[in-house]
Amino acid sequence: MAGTKTKMALSPLLDVYLTSCRIEGKSSETVRSYKETLGVFVRIVADEGLPADPGSFTTAHVYQFLGSVADTGVSAMTQGMGTAEMGDFVASLV
Repeated sequence: MAGTKTKMALSPLLDVYLTSCRIEGKSSETVRSYKETLGVFVRIVADEGLPADPGSFTTAHVYQFLGSVADTGVSAMTQGMGTAEMGDFVASLV
């Protein structure tokens, strides 16, 4: 149907992204860190009722996620790393 947006499931996209990170030569520690951050992301998506379809994410959803991470009390450095990791993931969707 013309104009119909295809829904994407989140979990398979995460798996593909992590596989691409390994193929690109990212270190096992980097891939582990990305996997941890993305796991937090999946939990917050479910807990906060954010869209499970990444194609439905808006800037407001991203800020809601980042605010939820900040509310956990993690350091600003950890928040910054998570923001960068999420940025890489979101860029991989385009």
